[in-house]
Amino acid sequence: MKSLIVIILGLWGSWYYIEIGSVNLLQNVFAPLGVFIFLCALLIWLLTKFGGFGTSSHSSGSIFGGNSEDSGGADGVARF
Repeated sequence: MKSLIVIILGLWGSWYYIEIGSVNLLQNVFAPLGVFIFLCALLIWLLTKFGGFGTSSHSSGSIFGGNSEDSGGADGVARF
């Protein structure tokens, strides 16, 4: 919950300082970049909090989607 508060405060602070037409580098470059970063952080926080990262029970934990019985050819035998 602390991370959500930090993200919301960072988003609010970045949004407060945005002024695209300004000649000040903080207001026309870093503040919009901060908004983008904090929005991405909020999206990631929401997805992890509510289980949006593929938490299905049939997943083997492999990022390539293979099952645990398949060694992927690591035994030296070529499979075509």
